[in-house]
Amino acid sequence: MIFGFNSAVQHGGTVYHVQSEPRERERLLETQVFVGGRCMGTRATSYDEVFSHPGSIEDQLHDLLRSQHRLVVEAARQGRLDDVLGGAGPQPELSVQLLNAGSVFVDDAVVMRFRVTAGGQAVPGASLTCRLRVLEAEPIYSQAITDAAGKAEMRVALRETALQDADILVEAIHAGRSAVRKFRLRKSG
Repeated sequence: MIFGFNSAVQHGGTVYHVQSEPRERERLLETQVFVGGRCMGTRATSYDEVFSHPGSIEDQLHDLLRSQHRLVVEAARQGRLDDVLGGAGPQPELSVQLLNAGSVFVDDAVVMRFRVTAGGQAVPGASLTCRLRVLEAEPIYSQAITDAAGKAEMRVALRETALQDADILVEAIHAGRSAVRKFRLRKSG
């Protein structure tokens, strides 16, 4: 009987769960990488590679699975999972957060601070487009690119009274992925 392997690896604030096991029905040795319960990618090796070598098939399969598991664990530690998973697995979804803890109104302007992440990691270079809708006026559009920490700031000159029931729609785009979030703003006080 071939036993599997499980490891938790942390890199850059993200914990990767690496799970390797034999898939006897498919005749594969499979290693999957999970972040937050979601599969980020898979590496698989066919049993057929082993059958051409002399010796115990079960021992060879176990050794091959162990080697494959170690390869993926080391890649996760070094932040190079794409190299060993071939980018075949689904990419983590983008997430947009509004970072303003209090009022968005500062010095006669609406100042909105955002952070874009994917799989818990900051996404630098993401394009943000914001549509600010205030009262019955035409929407105001603003754009920014996230910095190395995945953060961006947008400033729109506006009177605070215009924030009565305003909302913002933000779209983040990066590497063919996108996320849209809507936030409701209210006048303070």
